Amino acid sequence: ILSAFIWHGSQGVPSFDNIQTLMGQCINQLPPHQREGLGREEQLALMMQILEREPQRFPELEGMIKLFARQRQQQKAQAHTLVPGLPIHEEHWCVSWTDTGTFDVHTGKRFYVITVMVLSGAREGMIVGSEQSVEVPDGHIILNSLWSAMAFPMPMVGPARRPRGVLVANRLIHHYAPIAGELLAVDIACRL
Repeated sequence: ILSAFIWHGSQGVPSFDNIQTLMGQCINQLPPHQREGLGREEQLALMMQILEREPQRFPELEGMIKLFARQRQQQKAQAHTLVPGLPIHEEHWCVSWTDTGTFDVHTGKRFYVITVMVLSGAREGMIVGSEQSVEVPDGHIILNSLWSAMAFPMPMVGPARRPRGVLVANRLIHHYAPIAGELLAVDIACRL
């Protein structure tokens, strides 16, 4: 199935329609007694839980996830170098993190989610970036999440750009100085 994907340019990213088709095919591989009475989102959640325990059960989906993971690692590696050349948009963002209360099945480490959201401007309230970490987010992890959100924003949330300013959540007070310093170095105001 992966070979049937329509690739966009040189990025090697399957189209949204092909992703949906693949996900639907994988959900349909679940035994009827497991799918019965569940809505589509619940079926998807069940499929992802099974995929976590049995990656070989959905090889096409596992292949797509690995493809995205490789691409994401490449993007994260180059994000910081791209940020200074991005245009500044008249919007402000905020960044924080959440303890998900879930654990990586392979390492036993807790998962944390870093969220970057647009606070003001035309895209107010939209999530522009989201990253996962198995380490409690520190200044370095937060900055990498911000760089990735700027250079490679989530689809449908606008072009790559720098915000005019970033509001850093109070829980990051011990990491504020390095975060603010790095943001100021690329002409982005920072507040706690």
